[in-house]
Amino acid sequence: MPALSHFQHFQQAFPLGVDASWQVVEHHPELGGSLHSWLTDTGSLTERLVASCQQFSVRLIGQDFLPVSEVERQALADSKYFNPSANIQYLVREVLLCCDQQPWVFARTVIPASTLTGEERQLAELGEQPLGATLFNAASMTRQNLVVAAFSSSTQVSRVAQQGFDDAGVTTLWGRRSLFHLSNKPLLVHEIFLPAAQAYQQND
Repeated sequence: MPALSHFQHFQQAFPLGVDASWQVVEHHPELGGSLHSWLTDTGSLTERLVASCQQFSVRLIGQDFLPVSEVERQALADSKYFNPSANIQYLVREVLLCCDQQPWVFARTVIPASTLTGEERQLAELGEQPLGATLFNAASMTRQNLVVAAFSSSTQVSRVAQQGFDDAGVTTLWGRRSLFHLSNKPLLVHEIFLPAAQAYQQND
C-alpha cells in the first residue's frame, strides 16, 4: 500500500496514543533476532533507517498541545529535572518514518512546554525533519528508561497500522519508549515498528 494511504489513516486517527504495558526488554525473553536488535539498539533509529533503504522520509501526522495520558506523565516524572503539575502543557508530535515510500515506524513524542525553551525551542519547529538528527547531534543529549511493549491486533495503533496489510503476516506490533533529555530538559519518545518494518524479518 502506498505511504500516502497509510498517512491518511494515521492522520484521521490523530492523536493516536500508545499506552501499553511498558516493560524492560529482559521481561520478554521471547524476543530475538532482528526484532530484538531493532528494539534495543541504543544508536540513532533515524540513521539505521537511512542505512536500510534508498529513500528515507518523515511524514508529519499531527502536532499540537494536547492532553496526555497518566502513563506518559508518570514516565516523564521519572526525570529528576521535571516536576509534573496539573497546569503543564504538552506538545504532542506524531509522525511516520518511511523507507522507500513504506511506513516502517510510527513515532509519538511528548514534550513538556517547559522543555521548549532556549535552543530546545527548535523541537516545536521540526516539521518533517527527523527528531533523531536533533537528538543524536546534541552534545547535551542523554537517554534513559528504555522499555518495550507489544501491541495486539485489538489495540488502536495496531488497527490503524494494519489497514492495507492484510497479508503482512505480522499480527502483533512491537515498540519501544525512551526518556531523553536535552540540556537536562525531558522529552518522551515512542517508536512503534509497523508491519513493513525490517524489524520483523527473520534476521538482518
